[in-house]
Amino acid sequence: MAELYAGAYYGNVLAIEAALRGGADISWRHPQAGATALFVACELGHAEVVRVLLRWSANPSAARDDGATPLRAAVMHRRHDCVRALLEAGAAADENEGEPLRGACHQGDGEMANLLIHAKADPTRHATSRSLAEVAREAGHEALVPYLLEEMKLVEARKQHTAAQDGAALYSAAYSGDTVALAGALTRGAEVDWQHPQWPRSTALYVACELGHVAAARVLLEAGADHSVERDDGATPLVAAVNFGHVAVVRALLEAGAEPAQAGGQLNPGGVADRALASEIAALLQEAQASCEAARRRAEEERRAAEAARRAAEEAAEQRRVEAEAEKARQEAEAAAETARVEAEKARVEAEAAAEKARVEAE
Repeated sequence: MAELYAGAYYGNVLAIEAALRGGADISWRHPQAGATALFVACELGHAEVVRVLLRWSANPSAARDDGATPLRAAVMHRRHDCVRALLEAGAAADENEGEPLRGACHQGDGEMANLLIHAKADPTRHATSRSLAEVAREAGHEALVPYLLEEMKLVEARKQHTAAQDGAALYSAAYSGDTVALAGALTRGAEVDWQHPQWPRSTALYVACELGHVAAARVLLEAGADHSVERDDGATPLVAAVNFGHVAVVRALLEAGAEPAQAGGQLNPGGVADRALASEIAALLQEAQASCEAARRRAEEERRAAEAARRAAEEAAEQRRVEAEAEKARQEAEAAAETARVEAEKARVEAEAAAEKARVEAE
């Protein structure tokens, strides 16, 4: 294995190929830091060795013990050809929360930043509170800033366009009650609470509830859809389900935690033409409201109990502190009394000795 690593270290392609044909383990890691042959070749800029190792199926993402990857090593040491080879072999340009691109910007390496961005590294991704343009500017690479700002603008625009497309697909699936299309849109990354810009900011959940598509509503709720999101007019999915008389949807929303009180007085089950449905919905809402109020009472009781327990604990701690201080004062008083007794006894002994000496001298 040492032959493979040494060949990578010195950039010796013939030695690398001989070692691999001889059965060398391409994933072998150096015992001192865990670097692979690919890592050290990337670090030292031996691009041809990198390509040979990758052709032999070296893992382009195999990290050292400290987490550093071949891509990070190549970026930090400005090995552009090595970076190209790694990206072509499938290394993730956005690995470690975009660390390679951030490093390239910090170094002012525009060519490297361009390589990574065009390999799908996201220039709008902030691993810290600073944007990539700020990173470059603070490192003194002002010339790189306009390019980064433009790329960030383009990527953000593409994201918004994709989000709108995915959101529209989700909304359309909810409108038609197509649960298969809903699942597909969610899998592609559609924002579950995306609001339609032309239909008073309705969500997919709202339109599913308005049209009575209970299966679609359940899919959205299970995907984390927020049943409290309001349209521009303040209406929530529960308002839509109640006012259009969709009992099954009302039940699904209440089971998911929707609260009648959050509807702001817009619930109107009495407006449902079918009186039986209206009565059933009214009963569901009344039961849900009673349950919510009971839960709030329990929560308040638990809060008060916790507060009482906290106060009791604080009082007990204060009592222990007072008792500890009293005990300390008692011990200090006893120590002072003992010191005084010892001093008095010492004075008495000295006085007796002086008296005895005076008596002897007098005789």
